[in-house]
Amino acid sequence: MPYVLKDGTCLDGEVNFGHDSECSYLMMQAAEFLGDKELYQKIESIVSRMMEQVYQEGLDPVRGGMYYLADKKQETKQE
Repeated sequence: MPYVLKDGTCLDGEVNFGHDSECSYLMMQAAEFLGDKELYQKIESIVSRMMEQVYQEGLDPVRGGMYYLADKKQETKQE
């Protein structure tokens, strides 16, 4: 389990792209369910950054799939 600061900074360098995608979806659904427009806008900004990282770093351009996880400190990816 990665250690993450309140601002979203990942301390151990581990990124799980599938979990990031799922978390993004669930955060948006929760904000919508609560009906809080200010919260929704804040969450939308966070989710946009998360999904941009998934798009830029988590997709395998050769095979078209998503990497399981990446270790940013070691610059490795697992399929």
